[in-house]
Amino acid sequence: MYEDHQYVYCSANDNDPAEYRGEVCWDIFNVDEKIDGVFWIDDKLVEDLLYNVCVKAINNFSKSEKNKDVYFVCLYFDDQNFNNLIYIVTEADFQKVKEIYKGNYAYTSGKLERLRYSEGDFSYDELNKYDELMCEISNGYSAIFGGQGFDYKPKRNIGFVNTFDRNSISIGINVIKKLVENSGFNVLNKTEDFAAFINGEDVSMEDKALTCSYTVSNKKLVRKIVYYE
Repeated sequence: MYEDHQYVYCSANDNDPAEYRGEVCWDIFNVDEKIDGVFWIDDKLVEDLLYNVCVKAINNFSKSEKNKDVYFVCLYFDDQNFNNLIYIVTEADFQKVKEIYKGNYAYTSGKLERLRYSEGDFSYDELNKYDELMCEISNGYSAIFGGQGFDYKPKRNIGFVNTFDRNSISIGINVIKKLVENSGFNVLNKTEDFAAFINGEDVSMEDKALTCSYTVSNKKLVRKIVYYE
């Protein structure tokens, strides 16, 4: 979207003179260079912010009674609105999921085991709630890149470098790598086969496997996680 311009932004000013694309409820403008009066979002800012909110979410979980036998953490990318989620899943959570599906005749014991890394069957934490700026970025991302209309006006002009939409998965990969390098998962009571990875509708199997490799050296386990085998 908007590939003919380098920058794109949402305006809080109804009389903004830039080139207008009124495709959603927010007023969206395209420009070929950064202009004054716009809060510009780039990959580095979002990567640092996403890392910080992940640390907050993980530390928050670590202080709860649930912090026992954590076997995977998944950073899930919602590419429609950048409302990213984090799944922190324990062995106890998996047992509950198996009990739910056990009564379904279609789920043999083997198929039940395939649910072990199916993050969609577990509860999650919304990362946006940990930072007001992350919410603002999410709303701007939704309006511009997600093509979604909102009955909402931004508090200020907010814009993105146009490559941000295509780089969002790389940001997630870097965040997982940084969490590993900075021992961000060490506050969790982890199992020996603990894994951390990214997932999402537009996340490739290769990217998911890459992030798995930061915490898992066993290639067979990586394949099990990536392909739900």
